[in-house]
Amino acid sequence: MADDIHKTLFSSDSGDFFQQDDYPVFQDASDAFFVTDPDGRIVYVNNQACAVTGFLRTELVNSDIWKHLAENDATANTRNIVTDEKANPRYIRRRNGVRVKVLVNIQRISFKRFLVHIRDYSLHQQSEQEKKLQESVLKTAFDYSPTGMAYTSLEGKWIKVNHALADMLGYTEAEMLHMDFRSITHPDDLPAELAKLEEAMHGSDRIIQRKKRYLRKNGTVLWANVQSSLLCDDSGKELFFVTHVEDITEKKNIEGQLQEKSELLYQFIKQSPIAKAMLDTELRFLMVSDKYKELYGSSKGEVTGKTLYEIFPRLPDKWRERFQRGLNGEVLFKRNEIQKRSDGKTEWINWDIRPWYTVDGTVGGVITYVEDVSGSIETEQLFRNLVEQSQVGVYIIQGYRFVYVNPRFAEIFGYTCDEMQELASIAEIVAPEEREKVNEQIRRRESGEITYIHYQTIGLRKDGSRVYTEAFGSTTVYKGMPAVIGSLLDITERKKTEEELKAGEEKFRTLIENTQISVFIIQDGKLKYINPVFSRLIGHPVESLLNNDINFVELIYPEDRARVLANIQDRLTGGSPGNLDPVRVIRADGVIRKIETIGSLIMYEDRPGVLGTAIDITDKLAEEERFAKAVTDAQENEKRLIGMELHDNVKQLLVACDIRLSFVQSKLAEREKAEEHLQVSRDIIAKAVHDLRDISHQLTPIVENGLPLDESIELLVKRMNLRSMMRVVIQCDETVNKVPQEVHLAFYRILQEQINNVVKYAQAGEVQIHLFSRENNILLRVADNGRGFDSRKKFDGIGFENIRRRAKALWGEMQVISSPGKGCELTVTIPVA
Repeated sequence: MADDIHKTLFSSDSGDFFQQDDYPVFQDASDAFFVTDPDGRIVYVNNQACAVTGFLRTELVNSDIWKHLAENDATANTRNIVTDEKANPRYIRRRNGVRVKVLVNIQRISFKRFLVHIRDYSLHQQSEQEKKLQESVLKTAFDYSPTGMAYTSLEGKWIKVNHALADMLGYTEAEMLHMDFRSITHPDDLPAELAKLEEAMHGSDRIIQRKKRYLRKNGTVLWANVQSSLLCDDSGKELFFVTHVEDITEKKNIEGQLQEKSELLYQFIKQSPIAKAMLDTELRFLMVSDKYKELYGSSKGEVTGKTLYEIFPRLPDKWRERFQRGLNGEVLFKRNEIQKRSDGKTEWINWDIRPWYTVDGTVGGVITYVEDVSGSIETEQLFRNLVEQSQVGVYIIQGYRFVYVNPRFAEIFGYTCDEMQELASIAEIVAPEEREKVNEQIRRRESGEITYIHYQTIGLRKDGSRVYTEAFGSTTVYKGMPAVIGSLLDITERKKTEEELKAGEEKFRTLIENTQISVFIIQDGKLKYINPVFSRLIGHPVESLLNNDINFVELIYPEDRARVLANIQDRLTGGSPGNLDPVRVIRADGVIRKIETIGSLIMYEDRPGVLGTAIDITDKLAEEERFAKAVTDAQENEKRLIGMELHDNVKQLLVACDIRLSFVQSKLAEREKAEEHLQVSRDIIAKAVHDLRDISHQLTPIVENGLPLDESIELLVKRMNLRSMMRVVIQCDETVNKVPQEVHLAFYRILQEQINNVVKYAQAGEVQIHLFSRENNILLRVADNGRGFDSRKKFDGIGFENIRRRAKALWGEMQVISSPGKGCELTVTIPVA
């Protein structure tokens, strides 16, 4: 760029620096330019140099350039100007002492002259309309960018590439995603490339620029300008590189000054977001930006070369006067001026009219800047209407003072809006112990160190009382200066509730830690809390269980795991809390214990979980089983004794009675009458003998006769005359005949009880009896097609309770499935191994 300026703007070392045609562009450029001798003495400045430093042109000329740079920017060992090959961030000191961050580029333009180029970014603003446009195209900017773009992992893998890059290198996007940058980097460039990336990851500069060679898929070499930016999250952790690749293969041998001049013109004029125009003393357009054409000349053909009045034949008198005053040397400007457009619409504009000077110091014409800020004004008005009615406090802070608060914000602290803006500092509404933290958060945002923050703090109301608040904020620009904008919530009541909850949690924990019942919390399939009693019950340390060294599912007996997991899921989906059937658990020492649990749905750490209790009922069940077995054995012994007594005593007596009556019958004189009465007596006795025999068989089952289980069942059905009342289907596996006698007896009594239930209540036309083995269990299934009942309700009779007790006495289980009109199915499972 320095060579270009030298050729176009400067003529010789004699002091005649500017060519007549290009002088106005240099003089009124938006960046500051200084011309110095080798000792740093300023010999010429443009208008922007005066604006940036705050000094007059006469004060700057012949002064020392280093006088205007901040102390730490001055060269320590020499006072001579040296060529700085690239632009470096530095600071310039204004007349009022304020230090402004700038970008400085120093270039030699002749043997005795240096050009110092200073760009002030603090005055550079983007309009809200441009930001919205940028956001609207951001989604497609990557894929349809004319330059190659890619996201690259820290290891060098292509994460995402756009069409331009893939086409540039001759690969498809899919092919590149299976490659890394090393495989297509020219071998001679690879070491330097890796060093650059390493520097970006471990140095202070996260952006690296370089020229490098790629190898296309067809083997040819591609020269490219490459810029890689290392993206990090808010904590500073490196995420990935964003790489821009520009194909410069065809441009590599083109001289840089042409490119710099084109870029300069493009930057200063053509692509300016503000409408700019340069006119001569005849108000003839010399140069206009695209924005100016868009706003004022798009329908009027070429603007350059025409006069202002040709383009605007009906230009109002006030504007004619303003341009004339500019030609007379005045600088005029106005912000947020309302004007009527030719189409009748109203618009708000910012405008400047300022003169530009020829090399001899005379006015060569005017430069005008026009910016349509209608969108910003309307947006601001909409913002105010919205914010003024918001129930959330909204604020803007600048220089540690409130420049805006909405009514809700003022209400939270007991002030009016005007009173808050009159406060000397925001510290007046912040608790003393919180002021350092709040000031630091504001400093970090105003300086641009961070762009968004969220934190809680304690405020002071006007009456001196405290208020707990939650603040959200981000950086912004307010009236051309950095500021902080955010919202604020009053969370005083929430804090009180949290403190009450915390106190309640402490009481709950103290109670649970000292209870004698095992307590646990399960969430996401893991134990999140257990009390000491639970740890002792399982035999594992609390730390092992909570650190998931041991999965809680492994603590459950394998055959019970599915049932336990189903019940947990039922609780999580809103099932009613209730006791689970006894569950077997495996202690650390391998001992199996039975526990009784109950669980309920709770919210734990803002997510659903199951809170449960567990009681070890192993000893209780063992005692109940011993008692049930004793009762069953006693009942069987009693029935056996009664049956034997009936069979051996009463029955024999009746038989003897029958014999004697028979003898008497043969001896009576009135034979016919006597025989009639005696025959009736014998019939009665015969029926009594028959009934006693049936009772005897029922009380003393045929189990003791050594019959197989399937034959015992067949005899039971026959003696109960069941087939005369309904269809009976019996299926027995051969393996069930080898069960122990106590299991044989249990199934016999259970079947006897259930058949009685079917006969009495079911009104069934068919009953199915099925005995089969499964793994280490014997199962009895009795199903009928009778009227059924609601098995979810509690059973009133003792029949099912007797069946359950007999099964439980042998570590078995009973299940009943029935519903009205659907019959009944009883399943009894007894382990035999």
